[in-house]
Amino acid sequence: MINIEQSSPGIIKGYGVILGDDNACYDRYVVLSKDTRDLSQAYVARVTKQYRQDLEENLPDQRNVALCGFAVRLETEKELSSEYQIGMIAVHKVSKIKLLNFSGWYLRGNK
Repeated sequence: MINIEQSSPGIIKGYGVILGDDNACYDRYVVLSKDTRDLSQAYVARVTKQYRQDLEENLPDQRNVALCGFAVRLETEKELSSEYQIGMIAVHKVSKIKLLNFSGWYLRGNK
């Protein structure tokens, strides 16, 4: 589950929760893609974790969700030339299984 709360050319903020699993076992990356079926041209950025007490309170049945908030400062903002859908890849630290989900949010490029 991914939820974007702020999207501007320089920063993306929100949260990403892996439902039914231990969230501490995943590394998360924000994905910007023109075409969600073809990720060969996608931008990927590792997220900076942010503490979210509201997630702990609102998702008591999920494990280790307190650090599922994130912020990403985009260094590629000058290169973005069209509209990109915002998604998240979560990679399990042990099994290396990758989970991908896209939000309904888009980021518009400068050009």
